[in-house]
Order: sequence, then C-alpha cells, then structure tokens
Amino acid sequence: MDRRYIRTHETIRKTYMELIQKKETLKVSISEIAREADIDRKTFYLHYPSVESILDEFLEERLQVMASVLEEHRFFEEPFDVQAVLQVVDSTRESDLQLLKAISGSSSYEELWHRFRDSMTRRAVEVYGPKFAGSFTAFQVCVDFFISGILYVYRKYLQEEYDGDIREITEILTQMAHFGVQQILEKQ
Repeated sequence: MDRRYIRTHETIRKTYMELIQKKETLKVSISEIAREADIDRKTFYLHYPSVESILDEFLEERLQVMASVLEEHRFFEEPFDVQAVLQVVDSTRESDLQLLKAISGSSSYEELWHRFRDSMTRRAVEVYGPKFAGSFTAFQVCVDFFISGILYVYRKYLQEEYDGDIREITEILTQMAHFGVQQILEKQ
C-alpha cells in the first residue's frame, strides 16, 4: 500500500481522536476533520465512508488486539487467567490510554462505551456461545453482566476512583468471575 495513503489515513484518525478529546463529544464533522488534517473532503472519503467508521475501525482494532493477546495466553481455553487479562491492559498503547482516560468520565461519550460493550459482547458470544450448555437466555445474561461490570470498573479505574492499581483490580474481578461475590466476601 502507498505510504502517502497510509500516512493520510493515520492523520485523519489521529485528528478525529484529538478533536473528540478537545470538543468533549463524538460529534465531529468531516469538514472539521478535513480542516484540521489539512486535506479536502474528497480525500476524507477516499479513506472513510463516514466519521463513525473511524470509531468503528478504532474499536475493531482494540478488540482484535485484546482477542489476540487473550488467545496467546490460552484465555479461551482456560478462562479467567489473571495474567492474560493483565496482558490485555498492558497492550493498550499510551495514546489509546490517554484517549480512554479523556473519555472515561464524560457522559458525552456514553455512545462510545455502549458500542465498545456491544462489540465485546458479540465477541464473547462468538467465542463462548458454542461451549455453553445452558439456555441461551442464561448465557446472554451472564455475558451482559460480566462485560458491563468489567467496563464499568475499568472506567472508574481510568477516572482514578480506586486506590488500587490495575493488577489488584484485575485480581478482584478475576476472583469474582471465578468464585462469585459470596465467596469473595466470605474471604474478607
């Protein structure tokens, strides 16, 4: 692929990410991106069909990185391995981490978190669905509960609302997922 094309593609994405942080909203126009990236609208459309597709690409890439790290650590064969979850957190690039911190506390980004949650849920259904022997409703409830809970806790961590570090938080989540809340509370 042409290096200029790749550079422009990356510039558009970087510009969009900077604009959503600066404006504190996902509502950014193609004209704003084009102006900030010093390209014309036609060039934008050579790379993306819409502004939303930039976000879709970002989310898909993050999910793929997460899935590959988890697969490397055999997470899907031996679920709830703390080290695998920590590797996913550690795989977050610094620029992505800064973006996630910037958007974690603002209600303006609820749509982004919902889309990320829905993408993670779809991936969990693909991976664990064939292995689940119970009713599909029970499976959906478990996946929704687990994914929503993890994302909620991760957002609070990004907002620095916990005293513990990510390893301690991951350990607590892992224990809860593996043993349930009741056994965790009994250990305390």
